[in-house]
Amino acid sequence: TYWRNRIKNSSTPTLIFDLAREIINETKILNTHTKRVLDSTVLVDAVITQDTMTQIVAQVKRVRKLIPELASVPLSDEIDYARAKPAIDYSDEDLINETLSILVRDANALIERARELGYLRDDEDRVTDSPLTTQQLGALGLLGVVAGQDVELVDEERGAYRLTRGVAKDRVISTVDPESRHVHKSRKNYYDGYKGHIAIDADTEIITGATLTKGNASDAFVAKELLDHESESVSVYGDSGYSSMELSKHLKDHGHDEVIKPRPLAMAVPDGYSVDDFIVTEPTTETPAKVTCPAGHTVSLSAKGRASFTKYCATCPLRDRCTRSKRGRVMTFGPNHSYGRAQRESWKDEETKAAYRAIRPGVERIHAQMKRKLNGSKLRYRGIAKNTMHYLLLGTVWNLKVLLRNNLTRENGNWVIAS
Repeated sequence: TYWRNRIKNSSTPTLIFDLAREIINETKILNTHTKRVLDSTVLVDAVITQDTMTQIVAQVKRVRKLIPELASVPLSDEIDYARAKPAIDYSDEDLINETLSILVRDANALIERARELGYLRDDEDRVTDSPLTTQQLGALGLLGVVAGQDVELVDEERGAYRLTRGVAKDRVISTVDPESRHVHKSRKNYYDGYKGHIAIDADTEIITGATLTKGNASDAFVAKELLDHESESVSVYGDSGYSSMELSKHLKDHGHDEVIKPRPLAMAVPDGYSVDDFIVTEPTTETPAKVTCPAGHTVSLSAKGRASFTKYCATCPLRDRCTRSKRGRVMTFGPNHSYGRAQRESWKDEETKAAYRAIRPGVERIHAQMKRKLNGSKLRYRGIAKNTMHYLLLGTVWNLKVLLRNNLTRENGNWVIAS
């Protein structure tokens, strides 16, 4: 614990993983290998997910404990803050919203008092030369988040709130670990925790890059960090989670080859016409951009990328294969459209798909081994900083196992791979 905290708080929090990378570079085991496979996996957090009321109650108590000046702010007598959660009938929606309103008003009272004391600015909850510590400021900020992320104002005069429908973007799921997030593996299945990201060399199975993020982080965005240490051009393999125009541009700018599976196309009608069956004509100085449908009808593309074929759909013989909408087909072409079309076109090459199928699955086995044999499926700590160190330690252990399997030895003061 002592040394973990020292490394975490130092200027080199990735020290152990970097030292192992130095050994790898010294052995030159990667010199002739240029295939990098990217992947991410879900790592379950070490805390219990809390509902909205539990989070507000916990954070109100924490703020009053950490900031003595706010302990004197009166709270509602209708809430027993000695309990972790209000003892009410949770089948009564009106009672739920009434209790929620009281909790939100108490939280807002603490935040308002903090503003009056000069801890927060009036227009925004941002600090300006506050006398509070980082821990105290963080507690105040988290109180504002949990008291506002799942609620909507119903009556401003009465201060009435209710739970919002759906899930807030980037929702905090626990005040014990505010950096943990919902991780969706599919539309129906999700976990709570973080994502572990790795880049491996497909031939040697050495992990060349690793990091840990919140569970809702984009794989494509993290990919750039995983490839930062590549000094030479490599071929990058990844599933459809890495399909991004920004990542593609980054790879081209750094001389890397892209072998990334395209995202599946959504079709309005199963086995019907997709967006790739519509021909987009680029604009010229004299004519605007145009879109032609499979039936040969052409319409202009608006400035916002919208193309409407509704005036043709009523009598179109191909309508049943094109749209289910009563008014007809209306499409929006975003800035990534041309990239997506080009990527799907290149994916038709059988050699590319064969190489992907042969190389890409290997990274899944490494993640499985890190989870099962190195006991890495469930995280042990709270927060990104400590869990990143833990995840990088698992990656370091894996790399050392691979090196020893390849006869790592010491010769004349240097690390080498024995023949």
